[in-house]
Amino acid sequence: MHRRWLALGIAVTSVAMAGACTLTASLDGYTGGAGKDAAAADSGASADTSTPIDSTTADSVVVDSAATDSTKSDTFTDSSTADTTVADAAVADTATADTAVVETTGDAGLGCHLVINELLTGRTSSLADEFVELFNPCPDSIAATGFKLHYRSSAGTTESTMVTLTGPVASGAYVLVASSGGVFSKTPYVADYTYSSGIAASGGLGLRDATGALVDSVTWGDAAAGHAFTEGTGPVPAPTTTSTGTSLARTPNGKDTNVNTADFTAATTITPKAAN
Repeated sequence: MHRRWLALGIAVTSVAMAGACTLTASLDGYTGGAGKDAAAADSGASADTSTPIDSTTADSVVVDSAATDSTKSDTFTDSSTADTTVADAAVADTATADTAVVETTGDAGLGCHLVINELLTGRTSSLADEFVELFNPCPDSIAATGFKLHYRSSAGTTESTMVTLTGPVASGAYVLVASSGGVFSKTPYVADYTYSSGIAASGGLGLRDATGALVDSVTWGDAAAGHAFTEGTGPVPAPTTTSTGTSLARTPNGKDTNVNTADFTAATTITPKAAN
């Protein structure tokens, strides 16, 4: 004989066998709380397996959210710092690149200016085969309007104007000033300016800006001591005046230490309007 009572979610089964009474109790599904309805009590297995109260979702959300916010804040700060460092490095690289440009195109010394880069005096085959080459070794264009190229004899008492420049000279550009009666004023050469008077086997050249200030100069041959156009202690040895002749050229191209003898050498390869 079996009887079952349901009370407060406790299932009690009474079994009568051979004059003995055995009482068994099943506590499955009992949570100890009041107000559980019969359906919840009957479904013991469901109550055991459905445990949202025991879930860590709520705690996990709080912890994860706090950690995520903190991580984002830290990441933002670090990222900002890294970006600033990269920007600084880029500026440093640009500065280095700019310096390299000046070095590879020539160094005109303090202030960076136009230089007298190469010159050829008259040759025995034709005294008019002569030229003066100017060069801008600077990274920027130079406003050269009003600049004048002057010649002084070896005695150096007076000077005469050969040409007056107009307009700018671009960075890395050459200006060819040639005698109007010589080969360098004609094709295939392209002279930017021509002059009629010649330059001697000894003498000096000076380039003055629009205010008359001396920008660059050189003397050669037997130019007198203390010549106004001498840079350094004395003139450069005179170029040869044979039929082929030699020019006086800055070596390396555009170099200017303000010492003529250190900057110029005799060049058997003549390069008007091109690098020495």
